[in-house]
Amino acid sequence: MKYFVLALQLFPAILAAVKAAEAHITLPKSGADKLELVTGVVEEAYESITEGLGQDYSRESVTRLVVGIIGRVVAIFNRLGIFSTAVA
Repeated sequence: MKYFVLALQLFPAILAAVKAAEAHITLPKSGADKLELVTGVVEEAYESITEGLGQDYSRESVTRLVVGIIGRVVAIFNRLGIFSTAVA
């Protein structure tokens, strides 16, 4: 249950980060780099707040959760035509 709550809490920030990466990195075939950018930011944030978060969530589990959410967001945005180019 705690991961479900964490996913809902992180969703708006992840959505904004994915949109920002898509808006600012317009090179073709740059989806993997965009994913690396967004997950890297999340991992850096995790490192800076590890005192509280690290006790409840491992870094790997948070990264897996974020990558899964990003994958779903990008897939839906691509299918709906929100993103004009394919993203990894």
